[in-house]
Amino acid sequence: MLWIPAGFGHAFLALTEGVGLAYKVTEYYYPAGERTIAWNDLDLAIDWPIDAERVILSEKDRHGVALKDAELYQ
Repeated sequence: MLWIPAGFGHAFLALTEGVGLAYKVTEYYYPAGERTIAWNDLDLAIDWPIDAERVILSEKDRHGVALKDAELYQ
């Protein structure tokens, strides 16, 4: 189990064919409030253990922006 604070960026990578993921949220789903950071943003320098050519992304994740271009909330 992992607790992710509201508004905190998060991601996951499945390395097997079959994966189950369950999560609990504190609010109803609100797509207009959702933002997506590019999974392979060079500034984040995440060493993903998979070749970029093998990554399968959702439509939403294909349109992620660089962290430096993301909206800021204050």
